[in-house]
Amino acid sequence: MSTFYSNSFEVLRTVLATKIGFNLEDLRNSNASFFEQIKVIVPTPMIEDNLNRFFADHFGATPGIEFSNVASWMFKVLGQSLSNAETSQVMDWTFYEILRQKQNKKAFPEEEKRLYEYIQTLDPVGVLEFARHLNTVFITYGSYRFDWLQQWALEKFKFNHKVHPLPVPNAKAEEERLKKNADFLWQKRLWQELIEQTGAESEGKIFGWLENTIERIRKNKPVENSLPIHLFLPFSIPPNLLPLIRAYEDSPAELNLYILNPCAEYWFESVPKAQFDWSENFKVDNSCLNYLLTNAASTRAAIDRLDSFLFSEEEASAIETDISDKDKQNRQKAFVKQPGSREFVTSEKTFDHSEEEIKTKVSAETASAYLEYPSKSFLHSFQNSILRMDSTLLPIEPAEKDVSLRILKAPSFVREVEATIDILQNWLTDKKRGLKPSDVLVVVPDIEKAAPIIEGVMASLPKDLYIPWKIIGLSEEKQNALADAFVGLGKLLMSDFSAREFFDWLEKLPVQQQWDLSLDDISVIQTWLYSAGYSVGIDHEQLAALNFTDEDTSFQDAMERLSLGFFLDEASPLPFKSVLPIRGDEEAGFDVVSDGSGRLLQALSQLYLNLADQRRELLASEFALPAEAWREALLGMKERFFGNNCDPEESYNFSEIIETVCKGMAAAFGGTEKTVSFDVVLSELRSELSKTKRDVPSSGTMTFASISLARGIPYKVICCLGFDEKSGFPGTPKFEEFDLTKDHRRRGDRDARKDNNAVFLDTLLSARENLLISYTIGTKPQSENNPSLVIDNFKNYFLSHAMSVGMEDGTAQEKADELWKSIVTKVPLNRFSMRNFLEEAKSLDKRENNLFWKSPRKDVLDSIEHAYRNPGAKEPMFANTEIPAEKLPKTMQHPVLRELQVNFLIKFLTSYNEWAATLLKLESSDFEADERMIVPSKDDKLMHSEVSRKFLSLLENNFSDQEALNLLNLNPKYGIESVRRAVLSFETSEVADAHAARKQFEETETLKPLSAGLDYRVPTAVSSFVNRLTDKTDLFLWKTEDESLRVKLGVFCSASEQNREVLRQIIWTEAGEPYDLLIFNESSDTDHFVISYSSIIQNHGGEPLKAFLRLFECHCKHALGMNASDDALLWQGVSEESVRKAADLSKALKEELSDYYKLLKGDGRKKDIYLSEAFEALIEFIQKLKP
Repeated sequence: MSTFYSNSFEVLRTVLATKIGFNLEDLRNSNASFFEQIKVIVPTPMIEDNLNRFFADHFGATPGIEFSNVASWMFKVLGQSLSNAETSQVMDWTFYEILRQKQNKKAFPEEEKRLYEYIQTLDPVGVLEFARHLNTVFITYGSYRFDWLQQWALEKFKFNHKVHPLPVPNAKAEEERLKKNADFLWQKRLWQELIEQTGAESEGKIFGWLENTIERIRKNKPVENSLPIHLFLPFSIPPNLLPLIRAYEDSPAELNLYILNPCAEYWFESVPKAQFDWSENFKVDNSCLNYLLTNAASTRAAIDRLDSFLFSEEEASAIETDISDKDKQNRQKAFVKQPGSREFVTSEKTFDHSEEEIKTKVSAETASAYLEYPSKSFLHSFQNSILRMDSTLLPIEPAEKDVSLRILKAPSFVREVEATIDILQNWLTDKKRGLKPSDVLVVVPDIEKAAPIIEGVMASLPKDLYIPWKIIGLSEEKQNALADAFVGLGKLLMSDFSAREFFDWLEKLPVQQQWDLSLDDISVIQTWLYSAGYSVGIDHEQLAALNFTDEDTSFQDAMERLSLGFFLDEASPLPFKSVLPIRGDEEAGFDVVSDGSGRLLQALSQLYLNLADQRRELLASEFALPAEAWREALLGMKERFFGNNCDPEESYNFSEIIETVCKGMAAAFGGTEKTVSFDVVLSELRSELSKTKRDVPSSGTMTFASISLARGIPYKVICCLGFDEKSGFPGTPKFEEFDLTKDHRRRGDRDARKDNNAVFLDTLLSARENLLISYTIGTKPQSENNPSLVIDNFKNYFLSHAMSVGMEDGTAQEKADELWKSIVTKVPLNRFSMRNFLEEAKSLDKRENNLFWKSPRKDVLDSIEHAYRNPGAKEPMFANTEIPAEKLPKTMQHPVLRELQVNFLIKFLTSYNEWAATLLKLESSDFEADERMIVPSKDDKLMHSEVSRKFLSLLENNFSDQEALNLLNLNPKYGIESVRRAVLSFETSEVADAHAARKQFEETETLKPLSAGLDYRVPTAVSSFVNRLTDKTDLFLWKTEDESLRVKLGVFCSASEQNREVLRQIIWTEAGEPYDLLIFNESSDTDHFVISYSSIIQNHGGEPLKAFLRLFECHCKHALGMNASDDALLWQGVSEESVRKAADLSKALKEELSDYYKLLKGDGRKKDIYLSEAFEALIEFIQKLKP
């Protein structure tokens, strides 16, 4: 057995390749089978990928080499492992069943009171989540407290073979302390129940694991003919792996260990500083030692444990307890190896020996080779100082051109990523560097949190600046769109099936792919189902279960209406057997259900049937199935809804996760008829998805990853982003509330904070040319975020030599500040800041503002340069350029004709903002399914006017009041069925009365229909922008006893409709085609109508029309910008006072026209005065505008 140490991953990798080369040569010489393989055990997929590619380059191919992770190798050796996915699933489900049984018990032991009181508050999903937490804790015990699990089992069960428990120093004292813990007894009994339910008598999984572990640790003696094994574990060695390694000590079988040791001088953390027995010429560097004690403690502890375990004379044990007093005394006298026993190499020549010397060296029991960089760059100076444990190698003065090590302070994480990409763009295009995307690693504290921002920034890069990139280490939950759609399907099937939930699920990519739906198709489906009244429930059965017995707003009802609309004649609005036909274009758009031979309706119908059938099947079993039936049910659901049109890799990965969950469930519940509910199974699927990481090779691209995943792997450029005080890094040790190890610590226990400190240091030491460290300070200078503690530790050490030198002349702080400021850069607030592009004078006072890169975004640079060339130009306001000519009606685009239709002008005058927004397509008119509404709101004026308008349309098509009401009553949009008729009767009563009044007027008065048209040539004195006004409308010639009048008869369904007709009357009258407007209503007076006389309008001599057209011209030439205030209009170059008047005028036109109608029904003498005031206010404002 041999152990090789180095501070360099590349050196360890080279030694590994050298040894494997010797192993393969031995295999060839012994005529071994072609299928014989050398085992290489690695900690992470990224290291496996790195070694694979290195071996491919080194050997030309990699036959005869088998990679495995630690857990898989231990599983093969021991025959079982709690962390194995299958065993872990069994534990999840067995704990779940035990806890569910305890929930139903009325009596419980007093010592288990805490457990019983807690689980009584949980629903089934909560019980499963708690079971998973228990599982996690017991897996920890399996690695770090194996003796507890062993002892708890021996108290109740007998092993089938004679087993000698592993020795545990201080066991009795620890047990006495444990018994005082309120969570001790119930955990011990829960473990015993777990063993019992998984088969104690038949050596079940858990019991067999205990027995096998103890026996195999004792009996594991590799034979002479065993193939060599290489444990490439650069960072840490699990404690329960040590006994298996020890078994190779006296065995002829070959075992090789490869360990990263960042410092060649500082050995074991357990040796007190005073015991460093080195010569005076090699003094202990306290500043470096302190930095290593803080940031490499867990690394040193692992090396110490390995060294003391392998070379001690104690019996092999899986237990690592605190050091005894006797051992402490021995360690105080420990001899520390002299630094001369190490070998240092340079990056240019790793080994300069003959083959025989190399073979002897790498086969030694303990050997080392440390890589020392000849470069004096800041980065290499820092790395060499750690290697030599010599802070005097650190820099003391700034070096402006040295960008090997830089710190970025950014206002946000988005800017961290953007600035880093800008820097990398500069370096990748520098031919002298020869940098490739695959040479770059970007690490963050938590890749799952950072991934959306990274994806957003990388996806927004222009094509000419694209960098190939990958994110490594995301879970299937985050990456597998099919799994996400499946989980969404499960939630939908268990929900009340609201329209909003259905549309959210429908927009998921795998659903679109399987059902051949584009986003435009989904928009059309939304409009159809909204028109058909769908709001809640999949069918009548679910509506009844939801106690919505008076509803007809289910998916089923909507599909019946749409299907009827497909089969019936387009012109037929009549119902069929009380079902209202819906063609799909009733609310918006031109897409109808018969388009494309009903392709979209057919897809929607099949999807509805699948959903209804699936829910019906689950409902038949009350959404619960026996454990063994869930595999077929889940895979059947996947096939039914996602078929073969989804990503094959995603489909395979998700199927494997379903298999894993169902195997565990079947093993825990096998042979029983106990059912498991769908929500519980779905929860376990989500948990397994979150735990399963997808293997993504990083070759050929820039890599983004969590810092822990990429630990120690060398890259030319490493960027550490997101390391501020709010990042949760390095964090604090986290324990479950009931974790017994929290209060009963041992020397070998893991400490997340210490581990993360070591991970960060290893990452800093893995950068070969450039290192960027970045953190977010926020946008408020007075309250900037602090960096993470690991950056503070780095800062203190990096400046330590400058401080020491400065102490000699009293300038320690000044020298340190100057050095730190030389490597710190403050990232501009946004991507469009001029600092990103312009060369600034280097300021010694504000060094952090000196950028060492330029943004490559030429499109943004052009805008910046334009601003410099035009310093007096005002910032343009929103949408303040003129309206493009092609957006106006074609008749207005003609340079001579310039004809404007009155309807277009009226739409503009009615609502300036809505007119411009619609014209410029600033707002979407797509309908969204509304929330379920029992009774239409009184404030929903649009709904009320829509009801009135449809009712009036039916009356004018010769439907009786009752027939029209019956037809409207079939539309579920107007409230639930039980109150719909009452609501509609009230809403339509006024229109019915007004229509009846008009009908009576037509029958009793002498009226002659006129087909009236307007074709008005606009005088240049009125407008030079519009040449002609055209319109058509239906008028009557009304003959009375005294005179004949041109009149228009109006029954209006809303105030806005009425206002539009008043505006039309004003425009016609001003254009020389006057008529009186008769407005019918439900009043009980004799005439049932009021009259708007054209003579009132004629008193103003054309000024109102002039004002209207002047206002229209201003909008077209200067356009409007809209701010947050409703109906506010902004024109460039207009004073704030005019802007305020414009906003007031926008409201006044609506209000005054409405008030004018009210005056028509009141005192007629005030009519002329009031309207005159409105016109004068309009004219006065318009005269101030200069188009």
